Amino acid sequence: MNQAVHQQIVSLIWGVADDVLRDLYNRGKYRDVILPMTVLRRLDAALEPTKQAVLQLKKTLDDAGIVNQEQALRDAAGQDFYNTSEFRLRDLTTATGQTKLRQNFEAYLDGFSENVQEIINNFDFRHQVPKLVAADALALLIEKFLDPRIDLSPAGLDGLCQAAWSRSGSALASSVGLGRLMPTMSAGAGVWGGRRNRSGCLS
Repeated sequence: MNQAVHQQIVSLIWGVADDVLRDLYNRGKYRDVILPMTVLRRLDAALEPTKQAVLQLKKTLDDAGIVNQEQALRDAAGQDFYNTSEFRLRDLTTATGQTKLRQNFEAYLDGFSENVQEIINNFDFRHQVPKLVAADALALLIEKFLDPRIDLSPAGLDGLCQAAWSRSGSALASSVGLGRLMPTMSAGAGVWGGRRNRSGCLS
């Protein structure tokens, strides 16, 4: 993609940290929120076109008492991961009150497939949610990541995560389970637009 556009998106994402997290975190801790949110937004954008198909299939499988649903849901999602919650990130912005927003956001996180759960858990992102909710910052954080200028859709961006990792240290990427996936990624693969990869990063 155009390098200037790329840099603008990276700057916008890290600008979210200054706008939303300045009074909550030291600068060195911004990454504890910004990196998982970048990945989540990337996953969300990749799954959005097939969201309803996944929800419909999930209901059909549940009604039929089918327990082993993994492959069918991946196929419906068109990815090697999926989310069976009723929410997209943009749906969360309609929640009334911080308690409801927290419930919905946690349900959204819980709806991801197990391979994504591993990444979320390694980021330890769930432990950040109460802090963000208590500061009335979670809704604003989500809204900022939904800014159309931060285009993390499969058609919109290549290479974002490498830029993000370079701001925080490549060791983090490895520690949360993303680093081992990065070398195999291509513009037509995995989270970035196809079937085979599972993180929010592209090499």
